[in-house]
Amino acid sequence: MTHQRKKVSVLISLLSGFFILTAPVLAQTVAPEDSMINVIKTSSGKERLDAVCNLCLYTVKTKPDQIFSRTKLLKLIYDKEKAPEALFKYYYFNGLSYFYKGDYSPALSYYDSSYSVAYSNGLKNLMADIYMSMANVYEEKGDNLKCVENYINASRIYEELGDQTGIANSTNNIGITYAQNEDWKNALKYFIKSNIAQIKVGNVPGIGNTYNNIGLVYARTEMPDSAKKYLELALKTWESSNDSRGIAMTCNGMGRFYADKGDFREALFYLNKSLSISEEMNDMYGRAQNLLAIGEVYDIQGKYDLAADIYKQAYDIALPSGNNRKISMLAQRLFKVYYRKKDFTKAVEYLKTYSDLRDSIVKDDQIQAVEEMKVQYETEKNELMISGLEKDQKLKEQRIEKQQLILISLIAGLAFIIVFSFMLYRQFRAKKRAYSLLEKKNEEVIQKNEEISAQRDEIAAQRDLATKQRDIIAHQQRDITDSIKYAFRIQSALFPEEEDVKLILKDYFIFYRPRDIVSGDFYWINKTGKKIIVVAADCTGHGVPGAFMSMLGIAFLNEIVNKEQITSPDKILNRLRENIILAMKQQSENVKQQDGMDSVVITIDTSENTLEFAGANNPLYIVKAEEKAKAEEVKSKENLALASSLALIEVKGDKMPVSVYSKMAPFTKQTHNISKGDVLYIFSDGFADQFGGPDMKKFKYKPFKELLESISAMPMDEQRVILSDTFDKWRGDYPQIDDVLIIGIRI
Repeated sequence: MTHQRKKVSVLISLLSGFFILTAPVLAQTVAPEDSMINVIKTSSGKERLDAVCNLCLYTVKTKPDQIFSRTKLLKLIYDKEKAPEALFKYYYFNGLSYFYKGDYSPALSYYDSSYSVAYSNGLKNLMADIYMSMANVYEEKGDNLKCVENYINASRIYEELGDQTGIANSTNNIGITYAQNEDWKNALKYFIKSNIAQIKVGNVPGIGNTYNNIGLVYARTEMPDSAKKYLELALKTWESSNDSRGIAMTCNGMGRFYADKGDFREALFYLNKSLSISEEMNDMYGRAQNLLAIGEVYDIQGKYDLAADIYKQAYDIALPSGNNRKISMLAQRLFKVYYRKKDFTKAVEYLKTYSDLRDSIVKDDQIQAVEEMKVQYETEKNELMISGLEKDQKLKEQRIEKQQLILISLIAGLAFIIVFSFMLYRQFRAKKRAYSLLEKKNEEVIQKNEEISAQRDEIAAQRDLATKQRDIIAHQQRDITDSIKYAFRIQSALFPEEEDVKLILKDYFIFYRPRDIVSGDFYWINKTGKKIIVVAADCTGHGVPGAFMSMLGIAFLNEIVNKEQITSPDKILNRLRENIILAMKQQSENVKQQDGMDSVVITIDTSENTLEFAGANNPLYIVKAEEKAKAEEVKSKENLALASSLALIEVKGDKMPVSVYSKMAPFTKQTHNISKGDVLYIFSDGFADQFGGPDMKKFKYKPFKELLESISAMPMDEQRVILSDTFDKWRGDYPQIDDVLIIGIRI
């Protein structure tokens, strides 16, 4: 197990560290416990009420088991003075203690009572506070629509009251909305804006929370120095105010940060520190988050027994919460770790749980929640909604709808073609047998023409029937061909547009020759930031079956790179293999269906002048510009073998496909420096395996490498023409046996 193979899961887990600010009542200054008790004994009225609230706040954060004895003081103040704020906070702190324990039903019940007190007494600021607290509960329960609904209600009141602290907290929550949609640029913008506002109003918990969130965004966007700086600022803020819960939260973030860097010793130090604090405070939510992170660290290190035990503890905590998204994620973790342990019974058990829950989860709930927030904000003309969110949301929805439409059309079209082709094939065979019998009978009739001349009219009718059937079969064959051509147009729609490829690769060629109109070979090209990702894949089979696999491959690559933001080639192949195994229901190497693909993935970093490569059975060829010149010099001295080894470098991939296989190790990433003028070649096996020539043999890889090396200095368009002519000349009159794909790129 490598660190690189697991880095994505650690980074995605950082999303759980983003913190929605609780009600601003928590922003009160917390004095030492003895000092607060002395103030309670010697004061009265508002001063005494504030001191009791401070004591309750301190207790719920550090000694939650004692909270009910402390909130009784608030009830006594209300019974004596009839102060509605005392009754509100009595219900509020009891609800907050249940929230921290992960017991959400009583937490909501107490919060409802708090809201009733605030509403009946016209305490709008407290109504907004309790809306924020209820939003936190619904967020943990996985009910995003109710979470956003409560957040909107709170924001509207803060705007009405001009509450700067509340507005600052709302700004932070807008950042979290962006973070949950992985729009890191806008998330960072609003976290920083909230941090400045929190510092201005002196809200210490708000300062700590926004420092923490800024650090997590930097960690997610791979800016480790900035991430460490802000996480350390958050930790110092919590320590200066003795806020145990804040310390635990940021220690969790620090642990994930160090795990991402591969420093597992430091990661476990911070995560275990956070876990210890969570256990002391009986904070079930914090305990589950830390167990998940610790399990991931052990998983990365290949310590599967420890990882399985830790994941199971987190899973048992998540079950009572009813949060299907969290339960599903942990079930998937347990499936993978038991699969790696070869404990297939438990692996299948958790795979079934994961599959059942995944079907019940509305995958786009966050997008719908943001859309609902947009509509309500437009109705109320709330200035918190920004124009960029609307634009980003519409673009995302359009992309999703377009992808879904293409996938549905392709699946429906290919399914129709297969069913129609099968029916026509059966008719064809039946009619072919009938035609054969008619032909045989016709010959017998001709031989006995003189003896059975009375049957000539019948023979003529039979000949006409045979001709008619032959015409029907020819028409049906044309229909099949037309359907497959239509399938080709659908498949081609998923390939990158030529104009887009020109903008990304600049100087390149693509030699693409399907065997049967539609193809099992496909290519996929995309650009993310300064990184260019190019994939050449050869799916199991060719024709319609291969086209099915190519459609799945393209759909999965769009999700892996564009949605999950994965750019490392080895991780792309690992995730692609996981998706194919799940989609094709391949649960072990003994399953009958092992459909998959051989593939090459390269990532070109134009800013660092580096090339990352990972391959499944297929290699990468690199012709270095400098080495090419040296090779020509050596060749002039008639040392042809040395010249060939200098000119073309073969980078071999892993000997396993992207599917279930007897060897299921992580794919290996290889990194090479590149410079201007270098030429890269990635390809399927169709060219080298083509039979032809005078002896009806395969072309083979050695002549293929020599051909590429010999033409590498030519313009890319000329290279494609030479490859096409060579292939046709070698094949001659023999049939093409497989799909052919070669991509050449000049740096």
